[in-house]
Amino acid sequence: RGRVPRGEARPPDSSLSMYVLNVRGELARGTDALLMDIPDSQDVLVFTETWLGPDASVPDIPGYEAISFTRPRRSGHPRGGICIYTRASLSCAVSVMHVHLTCSYACICLSFPLFVLHVFCCYFPPEDGRIMSKHVCADMWQQFNDHVADAIGKGHTIVVGDLNARTAAERDFPDVSTWPMGVDELFSLTAEHPVCSMRSNQDCTVNPAGRRLLEMCKLTGMRICNGRTTGDMGGAVTYATALGSSTPDYLLAGPATMPLIVNMHDIPAPVSD
Repeated sequence: RGRVPRGEARPPDSSLSMYVLNVRGELARGTDALLMDIPDSQDVLVFTETWLGPDASVPDIPGYEAISFTRPRRSGHPRGGICIYTRASLSCAVSVMHVHLTCSYACICLSFPLFVLHVFCCYFPPEDGRIMSKHVCADMWQQFNDHVADAIGKGHTIVVGDLNARTAAERDFPDVSTWPMGVDELFSLTAEHPVCSMRSNQDCTVNPAGRRLLEMCKLTGMRICNGRTTGDMGGAVTYATALGSSTPDYLLAGPATMPLIVNMHDIPAPVSD
């Protein structure tokens, strides 16, 4: 893991830009190809499936400080892994809040005098038993739910990354048919009234991880930004191959944070999964 330097952090002037990419081992081969695809002026870079081993050096990106989390190796080459780069002017505000035993998610906190943001960076392996057993997977989701709920109670919270969850356009909020507000609620809401509006999704499949994610949203007040945020109102797929496409990658936001999400864009990246 990288070390975060101490000092006084400079908060963003007006907004925070974040770039999230499943690199599928590309980071282990350096950053040249990755940097070609990264838009300018990003404050936080999140790379998942880094495949960096515990003794591997973390590639340097000028102007950024890195924190790397590696999955415990079972056999063969390293898999999984998360690497978070924060702009040097922000790095002093970063602290690590949670890291799951399997390194399937890591939560960092960006603390400024008037603003606290918890960022859960995730790569959840497929629930097919090859990486972790069903028992470990269920335990991971439970801890994830608990950590997310705790973070929401302390400040703004978002979740980013590859959850290998497919949710179609099913509700990520409880049945509100008996609520006075109904289901036509607008997005510019307060923390007391989470978003309860339908979303779009070009991926029409729901898998077990997707049902876990939907249940977490209903329990915690987190909401899926895909398909209901400027820049992605159509719910674009985030993974495409010759064999098919899906949406396993997400941006989620807590009740107080959802109104602050300005836009979300799915940017084609040749090296990404």
